[in-house]
Amino acid sequence: VHKSCNPQGITISSKSMELVNFLVEDLESRMSDQAFKLAAFQKKSTLSAKHIQTATKLIFPQEMGGMAISEGTKAMTKFFA
Repeated sequence: VHKSCNPQGITISSKSMELVNFLVEDLESRMSDQAFKLAAFQKKSTLSAKHIQTATKLIFPQEMGGMAISEGTKAMTKFFA
């Protein structure tokens, strides 16, 4: 079974979509675990953007982490604009 992903007709199989979903869930889990550890270390009960940014820097390779933070900041700016 294929699902259409865009107007050009490119598709992704359900097995591939399951794998992508697993990867995203795993990454979200590792990011949140690291962010919660950072907040607990600082004796904070609420996560802040700084905790997420620091977790990103710790989990991703240097260049990729910087790009991820930049893209996330752009997305948040656009969302709240």
